[in-house]
Amino acid sequence: MKTLVWLCFVVLFPLNIMAQDAQALRNERDKLNTRGLWRDALNFYAEKLLPISDAGSGNDLASAITAMRKLGAWGEFDELVEKAVATHAENAMLLQSAGLAYHSVPHSGRLIAGEFTRAGERSYGGRSIAPDSVPEASAGSSVETEYRDHIRAMQLLRQALANAKNDNDAYAIWNTPVWNFDRYEAWKLQTLTPIDVLPEWGEPGPSGGTEGAPWAKDGPVLYDVPATFEAAKNDGERWRFSLAERMRLKPNTAAYVTMELAGFSHSQFATETLASYGWWQQQNPDDAKGILEMDTLAEDECLAKTSDGVRRFKLPASQHFIALYRSIMGVNEHAGDALVQVFLNRRQYDKAREVLEQTIAKFGVGSNDQRKKLLKQITGNWGRFESAETIPAGVKPKLPLVFRNASDITLTASPVDMEAVLRDTMDYLKSNPSNLNWQRLSPSQIASRLIQEKQSKFIGQVAATWESKLSPRDKHRDTRAELEVPIDRAGAWWIRGKMADGNEFFTLVWIVDSVLVQHSVAGKAQWWVADAASGAPVSEANLEFFGYRTIDLERKNPLGRRMEVRTKEFARTTDADGKTLLKPGDWDEHYTWLAIARKKDRSPAFFGFTYIQAQESSWQNNNRDLTYGITDRPLYKPGDTAHLKFFLRNLGYFDPDDSRWSNKSGKLVISNGRGEEAMKIEKLKTDALGSVETEITIPKDAVLGAWSASFNIRDEISARVSFRVEEFRKPEYEVKVEAPSEPVKLGDKFTASIKANYFHGAPVRNANVEIIIKRSSLGERWFPVWRWDWLYGPGAWWNCGDASWHPSWKRWGCL
Repeated sequence: MKTLVWLCFVVLFPLNIMAQDAQALRNERDKLNTRGLWRDALNFYAEKLLPISDAGSGNDLASAITAMRKLGAWGEFDELVEKAVATHAENAMLLQSAGLAYHSVPHSGRLIAGEFTRAGERSYGGRSIAPDSVPEASAGSSVETEYRDHIRAMQLLRQALANAKNDNDAYAIWNTPVWNFDRYEAWKLQTLTPIDVLPEWGEPGPSGGTEGAPWAKDGPVLYDVPATFEAAKNDGERWRFSLAERMRLKPNTAAYVTMELAGFSHSQFATETLASYGWWQQQNPDDAKGILEMDTLAEDECLAKTSDGVRRFKLPASQHFIALYRSIMGVNEHAGDALVQVFLNRRQYDKAREVLEQTIAKFGVGSNDQRKKLLKQITGNWGRFESAETIPAGVKPKLPLVFRNASDITLTASPVDMEAVLRDTMDYLKSNPSNLNWQRLSPSQIASRLIQEKQSKFIGQVAATWESKLSPRDKHRDTRAELEVPIDRAGAWWIRGKMADGNEFFTLVWIVDSVLVQHSVAGKAQWWVADAASGAPVSEANLEFFGYRTIDLERKNPLGRRMEVRTKEFARTTDADGKTLLKPGDWDEHYTWLAIARKKDRSPAFFGFTYIQAQESSWQNNNRDLTYGITDRPLYKPGDTAHLKFFLRNLGYFDPDDSRWSNKSGKLVISNGRGEEAMKIEKLKTDALGSVETEITIPKDAVLGAWSASFNIRDEISARVSFRVEEFRKPEYEVKVEAPSEPVKLGDKFTASIKANYFHGAPVRNANVEIIIKRSSLGERWFPVWRWDWLYGPGAWWNCGDASWHPSWKRWGCL
């Protein structure tokens, strides 16, 4: 017995000592992290912690990756992680940590002579700006590794599952984002990602896209739970298996997992997928007939945008987000909140009210009474204005209203003193504020200031009060109406709406009697004031121009001013045609300008703030400067001579200046594969045709990669050309696909041949070929014959897009 006790002591004592040593090392590592000594922490892991294999090894690797991220030293990632994996091939937690690292690492780098170097995530212009890295050369080829990294992550997680010591470890491994595959590109779930063999560096994997949820012949593509992970027919079934395993290993997470499955179904098959059409939320209820009658959807139905167009269809309860949300409403409050939003988006407000009342009864009114407020919005007298059109004076505006439940509304109209608003803006800038309040620099956005900042000082006395009767729809559904404002006088009008026993809401209506237009004329800026209704010129109108700019200041202390604001102003008067012409020099191009047009008995018209830019005369009639650069070869070896030629022209249809760039001196700058200046030639002169030609000798120790040559004439024009410098280059080849010569009908079989030949003529033998077949839509539209078709092509005169899908197309469409 004593011998047995002694043996146990001999075995356990070293293990205890090792655990103590490991903890001491981790404490030392944590101190380095706390002090921000990321390079020391990374080296410490590689030297001291990497050899340790225990339950904390996964966290050790994760901490090292964090230090690497802080440094931006991603070039060390692959070697470090693979060394840790090789050292601890049976440590499930370390393997899981390695898989997660591959999932979140930057998925790009460069392949040089077959060796891959991962690039940093914080980069600009191809150069890393991480504090611990050096500029990255452009030698080799740039590759994306997201597909390969994803497969490597899955390999590591499978290896981790095989070494999981208990259910907790297995659950942690299944509960990683790696198994989500491509949920956010759901069409990829139809594919089965091969995970036994890593693809080549740069292999892109499945690519393309879809217009909506994948659609098979008779319905949407759905994914069931397979018997085993290996039995899955696609990535969608693999994902479902991972969810099922999480529920099996920890039954108390069933509600959370069901919520995740419901969220996926919601993202694919809910009415929100129609949002890209834009019009479905604003359409008139009388126009939303047929499949678009969302408030008639049953709970087992869906209305969604699919790859086969907008479809209305049914889903089984095990796949339908509504049934899934309902199954966990009693234990997960977020399921009730999500279901309320589903019914609100379906315009089934009575069902939304029912679910919301149940959620409140079970889980309370929510943070900041949000559920209580939403219930009041559904069941109470509620309304809001939509944007009203700007109309000319003399016409009473129509005010779009969306409401529910209410049977009457009280409205008031008050004038907004826009002169005071404009003066407030200019006085604010003249005060030289230390920081700009951008709200005060947009006079046309005064409505947001009146609502958010409650600046009632700009609102005058109520000019009109009236009531309107409303006819609400049943079941708390939205109703749209147009209300006439009994005012036709020019100005900005603040409209207040108040529902009886309901909410209060506001909008701004613009009635204008003058318009202000600016455009360029022969290098000058022309301003034109006209009557908003008739277009007649407004003569002898005063035009006030107010401009400002900011000047950065050198701060002598951290609390000092960062800038100062400078202002300028001048005025003009319009002629008999309502115009005034500003010549270059009349305004400062560094300032941004507000233009205000005033005349007695008219409301002010204003434009800005904006930069005043007048195009040079050489740009009129579409004349423009174009440049082009060429080399005698696309590829050079160090020591070769490169011949360069650049062409600079002024082109157009109306008397271009052929001598614009003739006999001009410029500078040629050659940049090497690192983007560094390798050589420079001053005072190169163009010939009579605006061309310049020269040659350079590439140094024998030249940096390999993509080089560029740029010819510049001061800051006026630049021509550029790129070429490569390499020691050797793999033989290049082209692939030709010979498609059927005759059109193929859907459902027919067809044959296509693929051939690959090197540029020197020899065939490419024993190559691995991946064939991807894609189908895209091809549309042909007919247009009536017009006399200028011979010049511009059929339909060039057609200036309106066909919108037969729009519910009101029958009222305003043509053809």
